[in-house]
Amino acid sequence: MQEGDKFGIWIAGATLRAGAREIDVLTLEDIGKQAETSGDLEQELAAMRQFDKKGGDFGAEIIGAIVIPILIEAGKQLWAAYVRKLTDKAAGALADATTDRVVQLVKRHWKDAPDEAASEFESIVREVGARQKLPQAQIDELAAAVRSSAMTKEVSAA
Repeated sequence: MQEGDKFGIWIAGATLRAGAREIDVLTLEDIGKQAETSGDLEQELAAMRQFDKKGGDFGAEIIGAIVIPILIEAGKQLWAAYVRKLTDKAAGALADATTDRVVQLVKRHWKDAPDEAASEFESIVREVGARQKLPQAQIDELAAAVRSSAMTKEVSAA
């Protein structure tokens, strides 16, 4: 699994926990474990999207199947932005970023400038959510989770 994928899973998990979406957190953790084994996050996400709707389902499964890939994609875009920052600071000498290094940069940014860090990720989440045609209420819910004090705690704790 690529480093950007690992970061996408990490920040998606923090967002889901901040938004009290525990079932989605469990689903994400399972996808992460499967992707570690298979080495292919996209394959695991595609498998998650293909489920059979059964009588009595209330739609929560559908939202989770949409939200998780959106958050992972937003995380991958945030990863790319931070890798560019690292590369710029290293004057182009950075050969490859590790998940740990980028996570540490995100943690520091979230601690030093939480509003700016949250705003940056919220913007990406909103853009990816809109592009994937996620209902506006769901986009707003994810954005609120990103801006919450719970998200700051999640990012700092991880």
